[in-house]
Amino acid sequence: MARRGGEYGGFGLSGKEIKRIQKQAAAQAEQQRQERERARQEFNEKRRSMPNVETTRISRSNPEADIMRRLDRRGVFGNYYTGNEQFDRKIAGPLNDSRPQYGSFVEQYDKQTILSDKKKVESIKQSAQYQHERSSEPVSLEYSLAHAAQRGLFGEKATATLTTEYDDVVHGIDMVVSFPENEQGERFALGLDVTTTSDVQVISHKLGRTADTLQQKKLSEVKYYADPQHAEVRGQLVVPRVVIGIESQEAQQIQNDLAGNPDSALSPEVRAQVLEETELQLVQELQFLLSRFYGPSAERIGDAETALAYWEAHADRIAQEDADLGVSARRIVEPLRNVHELRTKNNPSELDASQAGVVLSTLRQNRF
Repeated sequence: MARRGGEYGGFGLSGKEIKRIQKQAAAQAEQQRQERERARQEFNEKRRSMPNVETTRISRSNPEADIMRRLDRRGVFGNYYTGNEQFDRKIAGPLNDSRPQYGSFVEQYDKQTILSDKKKVESIKQSAQYQHERSSEPVSLEYSLAHAAQRGLFGEKATATLTTEYDDVVHGIDMVVSFPENEQGERFALGLDVTTTSDVQVISHKLGRTADTLQQKKLSEVKYYADPQHAEVRGQLVVPRVVIGIESQEAQQIQNDLAGNPDSALSPEVRAQVLEETELQLVQELQFLLSRFYGPSAERIGDAETALAYWEAHADRIAQEDADLGVSARRIVEPLRNVHELRTKNNPSELDASQAGVVLSTLRQNRF
């Protein structure tokens, strides 16, 4: 899994490969759009027979109050406002309330550091790269997946915490998934970068960020982390980072479903896609890291089973030869173990090509 040089984040995609993947993704997106449009039309027909009396009364009798309420919500949510009032109230609001606030880290960082970090965020947000990556990504997917994670997407006892804008913009991590303690009383976590883009160049850049970090024998960092269940866990957190991609219209449908019913579950196909994307990246990250800093024998790591078996056989020696490498590798292995067990239990087979999104298709065909 040697990382090849390339134009797009060092991910090694040729122009021909990019066009082929984009064409395949466009065809898949169009097919999915048509299916969702038919379902949406059926849903709208049923909904017309059951009007929302309260919403209709507000918008007709007092449109100014309705507009002001929407503006107030935009002020509360800032850059994380989705525009769907029902979704913001039922799903985004509670999750946003638990998002870490800079002011709660005054014991970990001085005021000047926090202020400097805020300025750095504003500077990055003005860049062309950030605008290009962010322009097509509805924030609702971050909330939707965090909501699903709290309801068993990554296991019954896993928790999800949205990150500060600093860790979102600077470190490319939208949320942290924390797994329950293992038999040794240790806890491990996973950082998620959520996207709805079908732009292969953007995806390559995101994956390339992970590879760049691994080449330094490091994992990703969350600077402002506050564990919702363990108050003593606060400050910097080191995690493996994975990119989760869901097609834009699918993300919109998920948002609409949750706005209507917060108990709505992700479809089996979406759950399978998220877990396969996560597992595949963790396998590739472990192989990438160990093949460079431990030995060429790690090149034979190809899937979760071989990755976990390789770790069991070499863990002690890796820790003895390079303690830091052992720590980083274990931070990948434990989330991988959790995800693989869950995926094997729920959906052991891989999605076929017609169901795989652009991120999953890219991962299957290319490595870091």
